[in-house]
Amino acid sequence: MSTGGNTVFAATRFSESPSKITCSLSYERVALLLRPDINEADRLALNFALANSMVHEIMHAFGFAKRHRQQLRQFGIDSLPSILEPYFMDEQVAELGFSTENAVRFPDSV
Repeated sequence: MSTGGNTVFAATRFSESPSKITCSLSYERVALLLRPDINEADRLALNFALANSMVHEIMHAFGFAKRHRQQLRQFGIDSLPSILEPYFMDEQVAELGFSTENAVRFPDSV
């Protein structure tokens, strides 16, 4: 997948119909697991990378759903949710996916 000239391995989108959130993985990343010549170490690394990407994108989906629900409750507006994500603790970037990755991989730093 590519967006604006950048290659991405996964993406989450809130569709035109506000009731649908889509998480996507790039075929190129998944197809590597189908190769018969891949060794066990590479297979484990790819499995970890894919699982990490899925958790990252699912957190964006949860964030979309939560912000959409808040908009409905507060303003009665059934539209695309705000794309602004909350900050987590003292992180410099508001990015739910990366915040989750850090919390899972480095739980002592949370």
